[in-house]
Amino acid sequence: MATYKHLTIDRENLNNRRRTKNPPRFKKQGDLRGHGQKLNAYFATAAADARKQLKSAENSPFVLKIRYDGAMTFENLQKHGLEFISQEDKQLCVVFATEAGLAMFQEHLNKLGVAGQTVTYRQILEAIEGIDSWSAEDRKSWALRHIGLPDTVTFKLDIELWPHHVANHPVRVRLCTAFEAWLAEVGSERFTGSTSIAW
Repeated sequence: MATYKHLTIDRENLNNRRRTKNPPRFKKQGDLRGHGQKLNAYFATAAADARKQLKSAENSPFVLKIRYDGAMTFENLQKHGLEFISQEDKQLCVVFATEAGLAMFQEHLNKLGVAGQTVTYRQILEAIEGIDSWSAEDRKSWALRHIGLPDTVTFKLDIELWPHHVANHPVRVRLCTAFEAWLAEVGSERFTGSTSIAW
């Protein structure tokens, strides 16, 4: 490689100051006991509604929606028995919960603000403002809500299945298999990416 003695290259001093990241703003509740009791009332109604819903598989998880204020660390929801599924709105997330998860969540709510009881990841419970079940209406797409089902004998219906566990996990495989069996029972014909159901 040729050298060019007439060229001079000066080293530039790199000025790369670290950016300071704003810490998440976790909401603090003044009356923890009262907050826990309020959440318990929401939870009792939501859990009862979730248990009444038709499920395609035995032991399939319940679906709840959580309204919150301030920061929410979704990955730590599992510490309270909940599995994060989806962020649906700026301050609304959807979670899965098994029977064991519901029991753990209720136990943690019961401990909130009680003397002598400690709850890890308490800031998550403090951020929660409301708990509801994921209703049949919530499950409908915009088109189904505003236009309704086609007035034909058969039609195609896109169904979105939320991921549960990792791919090929036994629980996920069992739920998908049970769902496909349920579809066959109601007389549907499955296409790649969509399902056609005769009504």
